[in-house]
Amino acid sequence: MVEEDVTCVRVAMTDVFLSLCLALMVASLLETVVITNLLHGSSRYSPVPRWIRVMVLHVVGRLVLLPPKAEQPDGVIQNPATLEMAARAPGKEDEALRELRRLGRDLRAIRLRVEQELGVGASCGEWMRVGFIIDRFLFGIYVLFISVCFLTIIIMWVSSYNAA
Repeated sequence: MVEEDVTCVRVAMTDVFLSLCLALMVASLLETVVITNLLHGSSRYSPVPRWIRVMVLHVVGRLVLLPPKAEQPDGVIQNPATLEMAARAPGKEDEALRELRRLGRDLRAIRLRVEQELGVGASCGEWMRVGFIIDRFLFGIYVLFISVCFLTIIIMWVSSYNAA
């Protein structure tokens, strides 16, 4: 009679284990579909809404150690070697600086044109960042869930053998 009870517990634990495996596979598949859609279809989306930007990029991003990227200035970045050259030859500095600014404007115009043609812009980059942050967050939850389930099943298994 005691052996039958132990067999029932083992079957029940097997059922629990298989149900958890099925639930994890379904959750993993759904996560993969959502994240893939965010990463590869983001060029078709409208800009990221403010509440998603605040909630995901700022709050959840810091939680998963992916803080928001700092805005990069569009100004001319000055090289220390260029500043030394400018100090030596003040007349040439003005001409070189004007040429660099003109090249910078041309490059920004080319970049904007390419982004418009390809449909890639700031909103695409933000959606991709949202996808990466959600992916890392769900991965952490997945690992935590697997760990808790694994420990629970081991404790149930050990306690069922101690009871027998």
